Amino acid sequence: MNRSIFTRLAQFLRDHWAPLLLALLWAIILSGYAWLRHARINSTTFDLGIKAQVIWNTWQGDWFASTVEVSHYLGDHVQLIFLLLAPLLGLWRDARMLLIVQALLLSLGAVPIYRIALRKLGDRWPAILFTLIYLLFPLLGFVNRFDFHPVVFTIPFFLAAYDLLESDQPAWATLFILLSLSLREEVGLTVFAFGLYVAVFMKRRALGISWAIVGLIWSLTAIFIVIPYFRGGASDTMGRYAWLGDTPADMLRSIFTHPGRILEHLLVPYRRQLLIKLLLPLGLLSLLSPAPLLVGLPALAYNMLSETPSQSSIYFQYLAPVVPFIFIAAIQGANRVQGWFTAERARWIL
Repeated sequence: MNRSIFTRLAQFLRDHWAPLLLALLWAIILSGYAWLRHARINSTTFDLGIKAQVIWNTWQGDWFASTVEVSHYLGDHVQLIFLLLAPLLGLWRDARMLLIVQALLLSLGAVPIYRIALRKLGDRWPAILFTLIYLLFPLLGFVNRFDFHPVVFTIPFFLAAYDLLESDQPAWATLFILLSLSLREEVGLTVFAFGLYVAVFMKRRALGISWAIVGLIWSLTAIFIVIPYFRGGASDTMGRYAWLGDTPADMLRSIFTHPGRILEHLLVPYRRQLLIKLLLPLGLLSLLSPAPLLVGLPALAYNMLSETPSQSSIYFQYLAPVVPFIFIAAIQGANRVQGWFTAERARWIL
């Protein structure tokens, strides 16, 4: 059995040495930049300091204890991934450990990108091209620069889930979905949309519906029960939508009854520019296969409806759940381009 595992590992390394090497090099660059930023006292209490403290306290047995803003971190965000990160900080009691983990995981998203592109496009070179585009994607570098935010792990986790599902490994795909839910309370809304996509477009109805139900229940429970319980009141995040109404029901009603007001909010210049900043680095290929983009709609919607400008910016972590599906759509779009032209011309166009 052990020999079989080592044989499969060796085969995986042989088949994926190019994206793994590129990911390793880029992880060194990203983590090096983050280290230098931290050394020059440019990292912040909000958010690296908070998260390092809470994760360290959790390792010490004082789970989710915090001294900034709330006394119990679950009153701010539900990020159970801290339980898995705590032993790492226990190995090296330094916030830079978290910066290394973040850079490494973001970079390793290149591997499922390569695998998905290789399957869809049937050619190693376009697959490597998409790997390079992923690593150089502007948002990826910006979110890594700004301290430490586990929600950005949705990028490699969702990509891995999609790749594993296409490889007919639903159990492993589900593991990455569960890990994604542990990253932050609202991620369940994207899992909900992902589950519907899996049920409708990938023809795995039972699995997709299961993901959708679990994702929706997770987010609703975390946002409206867990956070208020530990905070002693509603999450302060809801205040970012106060312009829509006083309660969640009022906010939802405003979206459907005041479309003009919503449109005016969305057409502010920096929000209009957001879609271009997300889609243009991939040559707008995502628009040729828009179905995967539907999965990113919940995250795009709740961020663009917020009054907080940083939530409609590629320079911060909030839009991370949208990124995997922009790439999946772009790869599928490239596949369509291949179908329209000869192989040689399609490669030249891409």
